[in-house]
Amino acid sequence: MAETFTIIKNRRNRTTEITGDLDYLRNYFAYTLSAGNSYDSKVKLTPASAKTLVSSLNRAVDSLEKGSYNPTYYELANS
Repeated sequence: MAETFTIIKNRRNRTTEITGDLDYLRNYFAYTLSAGNSYDSKVKLTPASAKTLVSSLNRAVDSLEKGSYNPTYYELANS
């Protein structure tokens, strides 16, 4: 059985928890990663771990939301 992870998305003072195995989470966030990669080539499209996925998501939204007053950020639950 694959290990499951929970990623917490913080956006506009709301939190959303997304839980699943690494493949599910990569597919769930594929658009965000792809869009971020189009601005910053250091955003990994297929991260190897949940920690790397969160790092790539944060780098992606940093690139996409430059100068935002209340930027989106991600964190790994219970890490």
